[in-house]
Amino acid sequence: MLQQKESPGKENLEEIYIKYVSAIKAYLLRLSGNPELAKDLTQEVFYRATRSLIAGKKIDYVSSWLFKIARNLYLDYVTRNRNQFDTAYDDQLLHPTEHWGEDPVLHYRQKELSQEIQNTLSKLPENQRTVLLLRDYHQLSYAEVATVMGLSISAVKSLLFRARLNFRHNFRD
Repeated sequence: MLQQKESPGKENLEEIYIKYVSAIKAYLLRLSGNPELAKDLTQEVFYRATRSLIAGKKIDYVSSWLFKIARNLYLDYVTRNRNQFDTAYDDQLLHPTEHWGEDPVLHYRQKELSQEIQNTLSKLPENQRTVLLLRDYHQLSYAEVATVMGLSISAVKSLLFRARLNFRHNFRD
């Protein structure tokens, strides 16, 4: 979903945070598999976004800009901490607003499925994980995904095709 093309002002910082914090945290959690890392990187995303907006940076599409900051922070973290990378997982942080109801069997099945999905995602290369998460999980447009990843739209479509094939191949394998 493309955001309205406008440069948000300083007065919109709180609205931007409220609107995007859950999506950014979920993206980083799915990308890393680590709840603490996702929380820390989410804070850093909004810190950097706030600094940029206060400095008067012109932003065309807020969502893709925030996801790009998040991805770059994650890649920087992985590069700096290759030997210490932890893929701990907490299903409740993936779906904080989801209610399981009273059915414990459904809760268990959902949790098990989420764990399988996370495990499968962790087997994919970062660029395939990112394209799947941005396009299929967060429903960004091809243009927005291209902006986040610094690719052409046709390259995004090609990468997404390969990522879906790779995911299917590894899921429940």
